[in-house]
Order: sequence, then structure tokens, then C-alpha cells
Amino acid sequence: MKHILELATGPVAYSAQGEGPPVIVLHRDVVSPGDSPFLAALAQHYEVYAIDLPGFGASPRPTWLRNVTQLATLTLHGIKALDLAPCPLIGLGFGGWVAADVATQDNSLVSELVLVSPWGVKPTNGEIADFVLYSLEEWASLGFHDPSNYITYCGDGIEPDVLRKWDDARETVSAVAWKPIGHSRPLAAMLSLISVPTQVVWGSDDAIVPPGCARDWATAMPTATTVVINEAGHQVDLEAPVRLSEIVHGFINSNRTLEVK
Repeated sequence: MKHILELATGPVAYSAQGEGPPVIVLHRDVVSPGDSPFLAALAQHYEVYAIDLPGFGASPRPTWLRNVTQLATLTLHGIKALDLAPCPLIGLGFGGWVAADVATQDNSLVSELVLVSPWGVKPTNGEIADFVLYSLEEWASLGFHDPSNYITYCGDGIEPDVLRKWDDARETVSAVAWKPIGHSRPLAAMLSLISVPTQVVWGSDDAIVPPGCARDWATAMPTATTVVINEAGHQVDLEAPVRLSEIVHGFINSNRTLEVK
């Protein structure tokens, strides 16, 4: 069930599941049809708030939205409206870029930061894949280490309503994260403003953001810890949902004592 936050700039939708201390999750650029196994696993320990970023899902995109920093500002005000802060913030892929930008703007909203294969920093070696060169289905499948996992989550054919949602998401990403593709030149320097405990997680076979980019994030954030999950692509939350939830849970517990379910 979707809930709506009424911000001055427009509505922002979110869902909530599970019981326990709150965590906030920001999604990837393309979400799979159906329920998220990662959110379900995380909900065994936490009350999980999954925000539809403006321009995705049930959150309309303001016509003036033109960069990820603006998107992060709107997300920041959505987090304030939830009145959960400070709490852990988890960003997946494109959502990792947004989460990092949120933390550069206001550390007080975030107790721990987890970034899973984040976009946002230009790789020293290689490039972030250009999403406009792929069909919607090709782009979604590119995120998996094992092609059979794409079939598991997305089936042999994507329903028209799902394709429309993916197309809307691509339109938003194109408006805020193209030229330069998938990164912001100032972000690496801005990451030094983040003072909360941070963990960066990467899939060893990420074909969208080069796994070596984990070193670029580690260089920009020397206090962050890095974990690589083997036999996982960009969409770690779909290929290794339980393992990822265990890593997140362990990281949060290592930084503070939580009353968990």
C-alpha cells in the first residue's frame, strides 16, 4: 500500500513494511515487477520505508527537475516529513547516488549510510553504461550476473504497464543524469562532507557501473568500508537479497545497539 507525503513541491509516495527500528531505502533506476526480496528480508529486522523518488513509481516528476542534487533535496524533505531521523539510509544503484547526495546536504538525517553499487562518481577505469543505448528489457537484464535471474524476476515478456513505468523512469533519469552519463563531477569532492558511518557494497560482476569504481568511492570516503558480493551483478538486491540484508543488518549493528525483532 502506498502512502503519500504532501510536500510543497508535490506529492512523494512511499510504502512501509516490517516491524522494528526504521530504515529508509531508495530504489534503483529500474525496479523489477512484483515485490522486492531484499525489502522483505530487511523487514524481518526493521520497519522498512521505501520511497518512490520524484519521477518514479507513484511520485510525479516536477517539470523543473533537472539534476540529481535537486532530486536529493526533494528526497531530503520527504525524509524530514517522515519524521524518522536520524535513521539508516540505504541507496541502491541510482538511488545510492541520491542517498549520498542527501547525506552531503544534511548529515543529521542519517545515522548510517549504505550505498549498493552506487552511480554518481566517475570511474577511474571504464565508464558507467549509457542507458539510452539499450532497450528497456536489455537494460534491465544487463543488471544481472545470471541471465536466468532476469527471467525469474521479469518473466519471458514484460507487461505493457511495467514497460510504461520503466519508460517513465528512464525519462526521469535522462532528465537528471545524462551528459555526463550517470555521474556528477563535483560529487567525489562533496563526499568528504559525509561524517556518518558508511558502507559501500558492490556486485563483483556489475556490468552497469564498473566494480573497480568501489575504489573510487573508498578514495573519496576514506572512513567507509567496502564489501564485494561475488556472483552478483548491478542488481545485488535481486540476485543476493538475503546476503545483502545480512550485510546491512551487520553493519548497522556494528555501529550502534538496536532493538531488533
